[in-house]
Amino acid sequence: MLYSLALKISQSLMGNDADRDQLETCAYGVDIFLYTLISTVGLVLIGCACHRFAQTAMLILVYYLNQASGGGYHATSHIKCFLSMAFGLIICIFAFRMFVLDRWAICTLAGLSLIPLWVMPAVIHPNKAYLQKKYQSIRKRSRVIAASSFVFSGLLSIQYPELGEAAAMGMFVALISRIAADVLLCPGEQNCGEIKGKPQDLEKKTNVFTNEEGNVRKR
Repeated sequence: MLYSLALKISQSLMGNDADRDQLETCAYGVDIFLYTLISTVGLVLIGCACHRFAQTAMLILVYYLNQASGGGYHATSHIKCFLSMAFGLIICIFAFRMFVLDRWAICTLAGLSLIPLWVMPAVIHPNKAYLQKKYQSIRKRSRVIAASSFVFSGLLSIQYPELGEAAAMGMFVALISRIAADVLLCPGEQNCGEIKGKPQDLEKKTNVFTNEEGNVRKR
């Protein structure tokens, strides 16, 4: 349903001159934008209903930044993706009510999340094998985002401990998402995204999803 709307929007934006491939590419981007907007609003509304708007917004911000920079778990549909995020958010809000962390506990949580995020800076989904050529820059950016999130949560904890706790929790949730992606994408292997400067290693692991020319094909 959402993709159909995205396709109509793309048709109105690109006109009748666009070929099918261009139209589908545009529709894919619009679909992702619409889903991100709608799901974010939905998560914020859950936070508002639980009287945790500021913490919810902070958690979502830190989580999105780390997820976008280093990858993480992706469900097979928009509905499953939203439900998994909503479930995780509700658990986090419950934790906010049950545990009020002090400055040192916040820094500890953020630090314990930073270490594995640093060691496993990126997990690339097989359907995005084209990103392998940019893996080194992706890894650096992901580490910068993770380290910045750690510093940010520590600074927030000084004056705004509730927001600092939410930022640290956002790092922790991003870590869980990345571990889940690593395990599900490459069962029995450690850090499938960690190709250690050898893009061909990732290519070998993703050839089942590509054709002979290396173009991603639909699963």
